[in-house]
Amino acid sequence: MLKAYTQIWYGDLYQDTPVWFAEPLHLVAEWRCFVRYGQILDVRPYKGNWRSHFTPTVLEQALAAYLPSALAAFALEIGCTADGKTVVVEGTKAMRWVLIA
Repeated sequence: MLKAYTQIWYGDLYQDTPVWFAEPLHLVAEWRCFVRYGQILDVRPYKGNWRSHFTPTVLEQALAAYLPSALAAFALEIGCTADGKTVVVEGTKAMRWVLIA
């Protein structure tokens, strides 16, 4: 368990960068959603129960809310809780992706 945000390291954070925390969730499945120029290119299972399904409208609403300030390419990670709720887990900058030919 984190005791203070000083225990978190992320390449572009400074000492005075606010960090948001949410209550822990038990996710039964996660997916990574690849977005380029505001369009969802693909959604792939990332972790968990392959029989679980996310609610597409939650992903679409999250994307619409993020687009005004979004980068040209990024990933949204979404998850499904044991009671079937779809939640946004995090957003990831595209510059962290690795392309393999």
